[in-house]
Amino acid sequence: CSSDLAPTPVRARSAEGVLKGKVLSDAGLDATADAAVHACSPRTSWRAKREYREELIRNLTRRAIRQAAQKAAAKKGAAA
Repeated sequence: CSSDLAPTPVRARSAEGVLKGKVLSDAGLDATADAAVHACSPRTSWRAKREYREELIRNLTRRAIRQAAQKAAAKKGAAA
């Protein structure tokens, strides 16, 4: 998590294992995004409310996982 989303950078280890060994699905992405929010514990400040930060974490988590999956699939296709 970025320091703009949480008081300090956080590695969301609890979120890392949610999809491991599973087929990528919307439900899996949602569970991983929720785990990332829980790991980051965002707070309200004068810059943004906690709810906004939580939604940002969810969206960025989903986007990052989708991009990683696309890159992995492209790499796998190039190797074949």
